[in-house]
Amino acid sequence: MKTREHLPANLNEQIQNFYDPAADQRIVKRLWEQGVPAELIPVYIQENNLKFVMEFAAGVKKTSIEYQIREDRRIYSGPFKQPVEHLFYQTAQLAGLDSREEAELTGWRKLEQQFKQSATDVIQVSPPSQTNPQHGEYGFVFWFQRQGDRLTNHILRYSESDRINLLNSRRILESFNYTSDIENITDQTLLENPINISHLKEQIPEMLKQAGLTLNEEGTQLEAAILKDPEAQILLNKYYRSLSDNESVDQSIAYLSRLFQIAQRKATVYGQYDRPVVTGAGYRLKGSCPITKRSYSNYEYANYLWESVFECPNCGYISFRPVGNQCPSCKMTKEKWKEQSESEICD
Repeated sequence: MKTREHLPANLNEQIQNFYDPAADQRIVKRLWEQGVPAELIPVYIQENNLKFVMEFAAGVKKTSIEYQIREDRRIYSGPFKQPVEHLFYQTAQLAGLDSREEAELTGWRKLEQQFKQSATDVIQVSPPSQTNPQHGEYGFVFWFQRQGDRLTNHILRYSESDRINLLNSRRILESFNYTSDIENITDQTLLENPINISHLKEQIPEMLKQAGLTLNEEGTQLEAAILKDPEAQILLNKYYRSLSDNESVDQSIAYLSRLFQIAQRKATVYGQYDRPVVTGAGYRLKGSCPITKRSYSNYEYANYLWESVFECPNCGYISFRPVGNQCPSCKMTKEKWKEQSESEICD
């Protein structure tokens, strides 16, 4: 690992080693083809930009999602003109009756109604699917915290090795004094029933601790600081326009370079500047998107934000995506590495 003090003098070149604007162009094209609403596409690209500069400048993960409660008392995301419920509704229509996606829609509607009725704090437990083997052995607790017209979804990840009985999910519910038919819960019933904990507001930090959940506000603080900067907003817009205006890659990278410097300056305020960033030959951030179909899922979105960097100990290949048992570059397997080095290798 290299620290920021060892970054090359030409920041644009370094960022170009890490981030590929052409990948964002492919994402934009794919989302257009899939019929994703036009005003939502820039939001996805902004998430990619923020996720990158926050981790690259400060080693800080983006661990929250910001919403707004507007005059009609509905919940909105960024510049998206339709309430967030519209995204869940589209997804549920595609997935059909009795699907996990329909359960998410039901839960979101209940959550929105709770905030209409003056709730300030609501949690929703989103365990891994009991039927979809592509979900990992972990779930998420979404803590929705309202402050005025701002609604923050704090994303808290927890392990769930028993995907059939959801034992850890049940334990977490008990930590929040939820006991209603706890023996018969399923992943879908949990999604359908967000829990209003506004009356326990003062006890929430202790409840999180009892549930084994760690609230990391560094990402929330840094993201808010970046987005409050007028120049950062301009740069995010310019970067997105550069993808469709066929500007040069150098120009797109220049916008990200300046955004990186803003993130670095903001990170200094929170004491996050001196953390190491990962560098390595052969690494290209190929771009990713929390939405791969015309669908929306809080679980998939949270999973996208929590993705970790993989660095091959043999050849230095780095990826922000899961790579399975074998390095895509040198084909080294976990078992072979363990045999050669007599040490463990992480996922």
